[in-house]
Amino acid sequence: MLRGDWKEMIRAREGYRCKICGRTTNLTIQHKLPRCRGGSSTPENCVCWCGQCHRRFHLAHGLAMSDDF
Repeated sequence: MLRGDWKEMIRAREGYRCKICGRTTNLTIQHKLPRCRGGSSTPENCVCWCGQCHRRFHLAHGLAMSDDF
């Protein structure tokens, strides 16, 4: 689990925008390499995405939304 201060740092690093589409609403912090596939919970492995892009990523990579991501 990411620490709260890391989440804020990641949001700021991404300019408070979704890294994929640029939206500024419904933002979440997500792992580039999912934890279920060996990814770590570090700022370097995380990005800021909106909920819609997060769902699209899961669908495109065959991940269930319930996977530990």
